[in-house]
Amino acid sequence: MATALHLIDDISSPSGGLPSPRALVADLPANARLLLWSLRLLAQNAADRDVLRQELWLCCGPADIETTLGALEDLAALLARDGRRPFLLKPADARRMTAVEESLMALFAAATREDHARQGAHARWLARPLAQSELILRMRRLARGFSGL
Repeated sequence: MATALHLIDDISSPSGGLPSPRALVADLPANARLLLWSLRLLAQNAADRDVLRQELWLCCGPADIETTLGALEDLAALLARDGRRPFLLKPADARRMTAVEESLMALFAAATREDHARQGAHARWLARPLAQSELILRMRRLARGFSGL
């Protein structure tokens, strides 16, 4: 999994990873912060999976841990394979987001609100044409899993 995600330490990294000035993690709702943190943690280190499982257990319940973790891994794999741009993630404790992270969080918000037009717009920006509908479906599944937070 770690090979599918690109962890960056420097916001001046090439390939469109520059965050917008307004892209602060603290401004996200709790469920979006957990989703972003989870994706970042998956990119950082396989050893952090125990920490991730524990947090998902606390937030989503014991029955949904493996399902949610699998959905996160599926989303990351799809973006790594079929993304229009490199799937750049900041370290888990970073305060700002990359452009890709910001668009993912906007897609998550649109999926949570069932805003189909915005889901399509963000999917077009994030993924190649043949993967866009699959990206939307995977994000909807995650939106349902994180909806109770």
